[in-house]
Amino acid sequence: MSLMRWRVLAALALLSGVFTLDANAGITFTGSSGNLSASATFEVVGNNLQITLTNTSTFETNVPADVLTAIFFDIAGNPTLGNGVGASVVLAGGANVINGSQPAGGIVGGEFAFQQDSGGLGGGLTQHYGVSSVGLNLFGPGDLFPGDNLAGPDSPDGLQYGLVSQGAIVPQGNNNPIATDPLIQSSVVITLTGAGSNFNLNSISNIRFQYGTALNEPSFPPRDQLLEAPAPPALVLALTGLACFGGLGFRRRLRALAAPV
Repeated sequence: MSLMRWRVLAALALLSGVFTLDANAGITFTGSSGNLSASATFEVVGNNLQITLTNTSTFETNVPADVLTAIFFDIAGNPTLGNGVGASVVLAGGANVINGSQPAGGIVGGEFAFQQDSGGLGGGLTQHYGVSSVGLNLFGPGDLFPGDNLAGPDSPDGLQYGLVSQGAIVPQGNNNPIATDPLIQSSVVITLTGAGSNFNLNSISNIRFQYGTALNEPSFPPRDQLLEAPAPPALVLALTGLACFGGLGFRRRLRALAAPV
């Protein structure tokens, strides 16, 4: 193989590693209000929509209103998603259950529910999709993901398996459920079926993080939308590589011209 051809192939290989982008690498929404903060990362995995929901606060969890229990969102065009066979809610890597034992396989789907409604979820919400570990007068037993009933009645209710902060758990007041209910510290991965491999993550909007057991408890939208993409240094590396290839050829040509005849 000629030297010039080798240079071209090497340059193309280097560039392909930089500019081959995954259109569905992931979009992360983050938000906060006072001591409360949360994030939601949306990804397409196969034909499914995957949401990693995290209570990102480092402050103490003192009362039920400090527990992240639901996320609401919109998708342009209102595509039909599913929470039946193939859907799941599992503990994210590093997540722990407090006031209870780790569920088999990290499966907590039997404690989470999903709804979508092209006319809106109701309760004053403007969103059309929602995933929740509590009822909120919106979710019932028929909305649950696959999985065992791990605590309480067979319906999303109470604080069971809500997401608490990465800080200490310091219950305030008598009979506070955060002292006794199983809770997750601090992240779950939610998988909804039916998104399709061509799902556009940019169609997701109108996010709302919900805390506590009622819609009038704390909630807030994200302040940022972060699109995961290759880091700029990768581009710098590619350009540097091309410059090196070019510089090498230029120096060799100079040496050839300077060589005695």
